[in-house]
Amino acid sequence: MPFSSDLKFRPLKAEEIEVKIGKVSLTEGTEGSVNLILHKTARVDMKLLDETVGPGNWRRLHRDVVCGERIRTYCNIEIFYAGVGWVGKEDVGEAPDFSLYPDKTAVSDSFKRAGFCWGIGRELYTIPDIKVKTTDLNLVFSSASSDFPTCNDDLAVTEIVTIDGIVKAFSLKNKTTKKYLVCFDNRNQKEKDDTGGELQTTKLIEEAMSKKNQTPPVTPLPDRDGNAKKTNSKPTASTSNIPAKEAIAVAFSMCADCGPGKGYTLKEIINKSPATLALLYNETKSLELKNAISTLGKVNAKVCTALSYQGIAV
Repeated sequence: MPFSSDLKFRPLKAEEIEVKIGKVSLTEGTEGSVNLILHKTARVDMKLLDETVGPGNWRRLHRDVVCGERIRTYCNIEIFYAGVGWVGKEDVGEAPDFSLYPDKTAVSDSFKRAGFCWGIGRELYTIPDIKVKTTDLNLVFSSASSDFPTCNDDLAVTEIVTIDGIVKAFSLKNKTTKKYLVCFDNRNQKEKDDTGGELQTTKLIEEAMSKKNQTPPVTPLPDRDGNAKKTNSKPTASTSNIPAKEAIAVAFSMCADCGPGKGYTLKEIINKSPATLALLYNETKSLELKNAISTLGKVNAKVCTALSYQGIAV
C-alpha cells in the first residue's frame, strides 16, 4: 500500500467489543461495586489489519526480554508501505498471575497492545470507567480471592457511536437479566442526524412511554425514608404533569448505574446523566422534571451543555 501518515482504522463495532469483570470492591458481605472492562480480542486486530491494509501488508514479530526474575513479551506490528518498507509499532504484554496459559496470554496481550499503538480500538479509552453494583450481576466468589469473581451473566455492548475518535454514545446490557447497565448519549442533534439517529435504548424508552394504560416495567425510586414509593400513574407521551421522581424511574430502569433504588438524589442523577433526563423530558413533557432540571442546570455548565444538545434551554 502507498505510504500515508493518515492511516486510520475504523472504530470497533459493538459486536467486536467484549466485556469482562474487573476488580470488585466489597462493602458488606458480597455487596459492593465492580468495575467492568471493555476489551478486544486478538482476532479483532487481525480482522481490522486484513481489512484496512491487506493480509499481505502486515506482520507481527514477538520477542522476550528478561527483566529481573520475569520475562516480558513484546510484539511489533509492522505494516508495509510501497517505496518505504516496513514500519512498525511495538508494545509489551503481560499475563495475570492466575492465568492458566501465561505464555499464550502474554503473547496475545502484547499483540493487542501493539494494535492500540496503531489506533485499533483506541476509542475505548475515551469511555469513562464503568462501575456497577455487585447486585446487578450474578457473581460467583471464590474462596481463594474475592477481588476477582467470575460472572455467569451474558454482558454485551449493544450500541456504540464513535465520532472523531471519541465514543459519544454507548450502551451496555446484561442480556441475562435484560437490563441496561450503562447508557449515555452525548451527541448533539446534528451528530445524531449524521450517525443514524437515536440509540435503540432511547427508542425503547419511547415505546414504553407511548403504551397507553400500561405502566412501564420500572421500580419506583425510594422516598426520603428509603421506602419504595408506589404510584398508579401511567405516563404517556402526551402527559404534562408526571412527577419528576416517577419520570426519573422510567428513564433509569434501563440504566442500572444510576437506576431506581440506588439512592441518588435528583441533583446527583442529573450530574451523572443530564442528557438522559433531558431526553426523558422531551418524551414525558413533565413540567416538574423540567423545572428541576432547569433549576439545577443553571449552576452547572456541564449540565447546561448536555441539555442544550437535547433542545432544552436553561
